[in-house]
Amino acid sequence: MQRASCVLGAALLMLGLGGCALNLVPASEPISLDTPWAGYECIRVRTCNGDVELLARDTPGIRITGVKRASGATLAEARANLERLAIVAEPDPDDPRVFVVRLDVPADLRHRSPGASLAVHVPQPCAADVVTGNGSVSVRDMKDRARLRTANGAITVENFDGVVEAATSNGQVRATNVTGSLEAETSNGAIFVRSVTGDCRLETSNGRIEVREAAGSVQAVSSNGAIDVAAAPPQEGQVVLETSNGRIRVELPANLRGVVSLHTSNGRIDTDFGSATLSNPRWSSRRFEAAINGGGAGRITAGTSNGSIVLVCR
Repeated sequence: MQRASCVLGAALLMLGLGGCALNLVPASEPISLDTPWAGYECIRVRTCNGDVELLARDTPGIRITGVKRASGATLAEARANLERLAIVAEPDPDDPRVFVVRLDVPADLRHRSPGASLAVHVPQPCAADVVTGNGSVSVRDMKDRARLRTANGAITVENFDGVVEAATSNGQVRATNVTGSLEAETSNGAIFVRSVTGDCRLETSNGRIEVREAAGSVQAVSSNGAIDVAAAPPQEGQVVLETSNGRIRVELPANLRGVVSLHTSNGRIDTDFGSATLSNPRWSSRRFEAAINGGGAGRITAGTSNGSIVLVCR
């Protein structure tokens, strides 16, 4: 019995030592870089384990600030690993119109929690191409095209003159004042849209979707979450809203032309078409279909499995 206790104690001691070995010590270092502006058409940012902010502001050149991070078994090792992380800031050798800001991580350090948070300020609006993992992305006052990706983190876009594509696995997406089309996707998080002049395609697995002041067609899909849309699409535009669990409320202009189709499995349907005229209405407690303003190529579709639907035309 005593021998068994000794063996168990030795085993626990070994486990304890192994657990301590997994407790890595962090180290960090500030980043501050300046480089001349050469009329670049796009800023490409690549990092990991860190936030990214990209915006146009009153600055003579490209200003890069932030923090890079690494870890090690000891503080000395963590600092040594930190020195091996490089921030690259240079024109793309294959396309001089693109300026690249990149965190270079040696392959053997990828398990040491390397990363960098970056704030990139440019003197003129241009396109944005940003990819990070485990961090948020914020882009403001830029133009042309935005391609924004993160694995875990929120995405925010403000005052963008052009087309926006934003995708995250875990985090909300928020877009405000986009003069162009918007595609936004997240697995776990809400999507908030305000003042978009182009078409919107929005999708989340778990989260609500809210749209205000959209001037194009709207497609919004959520697996679990409410959908609330106030839009003014073209007269024969498309508004397609689908959720599995959640209510849907949509407010549209009364002059739309096309087909209306509303359906819910568990919930009620309420409509107010204002001055719009309806043809061939088919109504039940869970479904409503009709042509609006004589019909046409437009389509208004709203469906939910569990929730009410409210459609108002003004």
